[in-house]
Formats: sequence, C-alpha cells, structure tokens
Amino acid sequence: MEPSHESIQHLLFREEPKEIKFPMYRSKFSSKVREEEKRRKLCHQTMGFPSDYPRTPPEDFLKKRTRMVRRPVVAVEKPSAVGLTKVPRREDWYQPKQQPPINFILKNVRDAVHSTPKTGPYRDYDTAFCRRVKHRVYCTPCFVKKKDYGKVPEYIAKRKETVESVLKQLEEEKNKDEDEPACRLISQEERQQLLDELKNTWTEMQKEFQLLPMLNDTPPKIKRKAKLEKDLADLENDIKLVDNYQRIYVCDPEKLQEKWVAHKSCEKEEALGN
Repeated sequence: MEPSHESIQHLLFREEPKEIKFPMYRSKFSSKVREEEKRRKLCHQTMGFPSDYPRTPPEDFLKKRTRMVRRPVVAVEKPSAVGLTKVPRREDWYQPKQQPPINFILKNVRDAVHSTPKTGPYRDYDTAFCRRVKHRVYCTPCFVKKKDYGKVPEYIAKRKETVESVLKQLEEEKNKDEDEPACRLISQEERQQLLDELKNTWTEMQKEFQLLPMLNDTPPKIKRKAKLEKDLADLENDIKLVDNYQRIYVCDPEKLQEKWVAHKSCEKEEALGN
C-alpha cells in the first residue's frame, strides 16, 4: 500500500457482537394435542374394530324397514265444512215497494195553487241594433237591467281610495319634514365612530400606497399613485376637521334649499305688500 493511501481504520479489530437467539416458541398445548391424536388412532391400528369392541351377534342382522322412523299420528281437528250460500234469484230479492194510489185531482189542485204564473219575454227595452217593441213611444234601454246600474263603479272607488292614501302620506311626510330641523348636532358616540372609521380607512389606503412600486413609468401607475395621494390628503383633512371640532352639525341640503326658497318668497310678498 502506498504511503499516501495509509489508513488507521482497521488498526484495531473489534469482535463481532454475538447474535442472541431467543428460544423457539413451543405451545403449552402441544403435548395434549399429541396425546389426543394418539388416543384417537389407537382404536384403528388394526383392520376393523378391536377385539374387545362390542359387536352385534349374527342373529341380529339388519332387517328391512327396521330403521324407518314412524312418527305418532297427530290428531288434527279440521273445521267443519260450511256450504256455500246459494245465490238468490231475482224473484227472491226484488220486491217492489207498495206505493199508495195517487190522487191526481188533489195533486193538480195543489200545483195550481202553489204555482206562479209564467212571465213572458221582457219586451220593454230597446237596443242600438234591434227594436223589440213596436208602436211604443218610450223604450227602456238594455243597460238599465244590469246589476250595477246606478252604482259607482268599483274601479272609481278603488282609484279614489288610492288617491286619498297617497295624499295622506304626502301630507304626513310634509308635516314630518317641517317638524324636523334642517341641521342636527351629532352625538359624541357618532363623532367618535366617524373618527375611528376615517382612521381605519386612512390606514388601509396608506398600506395600499406603500405597496406601490418605486418606479412609476407607465401612465396607469402614475394615475393610480396620484389618485391615492389625493385620497390620502382628503382623508387627513377630514380627520383634522373631526378631531379639532367637538360640536359638529349635519345639514340636509334639500331642506335648506326649500327653507331658503320659502324665506325668499315671504320676503318678496312683504316687499310687495309694503
């Protein structure tokens, strides 16, 4: 071996560890199984049964029908046979009801007393296409015979109710608007909630602004950055406004416009009156 290939790995030899062999598994029932097997084979060691085995004598040979199992006869009580009912004939079941004789004279008298005279066709009317009555100066029009003649139609009543309900609703809204002031003072809870929401919105927009790329070399990027800067500046101004003033009033521009117009019209009327 060359000096450059010298190794100290195999200078000290170690003994191989001895393999520990566990004892072979033996069932505790193996001896019993062998004894049982020998005991069963003991009676068949020779041809046929052993000499001491009790055998039947030749006189008691197997006879015919000696192994037939004869069961005892069981007495079964069967129901008594009932004869079918006979189909009745027509003469047996059809018996017409005996009705008393009818007095037709009395029947005709009763019918004549309780009957109402027949009304002929009503000819006292006239239509645009056919004149039913001749030589009559006055003829009743056919629409007079309608059920809803002389009554207010249902659609007009429904229309009237709808108009009244709409007018009532408009009047209530008008009174409600007049009672409510045009400006109202917001509470401290609402002011604090508004301030917190503005700050949360500013925080989210600031995160979005910080995620923008350093180099904005395209028009969409420049436009987006400018929009975010403008929105952040507006939010900062709103936060300063809400934070500096403790009393904030909220106004409805429509109500203010209406009241302004009403005030101007009153001034004009007073000027014309003077």
